[in-house]
Amino acid sequence: MALFLWGVFVVMLACSRRTFEVCLSPGCVADGAQAALDRMQALAPPGCIVEPGVCASACGAGPVVLEPGDKSQRIVHKRVKGDALLELLVGEDGEGIVPDGLARGYDLVQEAQAALSVRKFNDAVVLFEKGIGMAVELAKDQSSVASDGSSKLYVGLEWLVRSYCGEARARLGSFDKDGALRATNAAVELSCRSDPLCFELLAEVYAAKKDTNNELEALRSMFALPEDPDTPRDILNRRRTWGFRLARLEREASK
Repeated sequence: MALFLWGVFVVMLACSRRTFEVCLSPGCVADGAQAALDRMQALAPPGCIVEPGVCASACGAGPVVLEPGDKSQRIVHKRVKGDALLELLVGEDGEGIVPDGLARGYDLVQEAQAALSVRKFNDAVVLFEKGIGMAVELAKDQSSVASDGSSKLYVGLEWLVRSYCGEARARLGSFDKDGALRATNAAVELSCRSDPLCFELLAEVYAAKKDTNNELEALRSMFALPEDPDTPRDILNRRRTWGFRLARLEREASK
């Protein structure tokens, strides 16, 4: 009986799970597909999977979101932006729930990233703080464990990790080193200590504070993590520079 009930539960879970693919062909990316993918992944309700997808032959109508299936069942949604994006996640029957605070918090963080990009550090700090505070607990409730088991980081929280990192950089820009340290430590913990970019930023913050002991520990933690073979070249170049820094700190610590 127990096995039968478990089988029923698995079937129900499979039926309720929805998958979306966002076309990332060059034309759709030019139409804002990457931003659409990031937003859908951040706001996706439990049981809703959002992944990068292949070309849907709908060029010029991006962002394009597909609901996979065979040719007769595949559904193609065109020009998915703003409210249309949220409506897809919620579904026609309203079974998906995207809390208003989560969506608003995400949008505030995007405003913060824009302010940071033009070096409006104080404005960015305020927006990051407000957006993260509004969304963090809701995002944790919405998140789900990575299906491939490749990471301890929960799917749906990556954007918050980057948000804490953005807040830390904004605080460094406004000479708030202690605030930068708090934000970076929050990113490290939220990533379950699995993200080398968080430890890289932590080392940078400790370097700004002239705390070589903790900078050394941060770099050791960074280089102890497995290296992703798909790491972009600019990050690899920074990693090489940090490797020289680690070697120097190790020599000084051994004296």
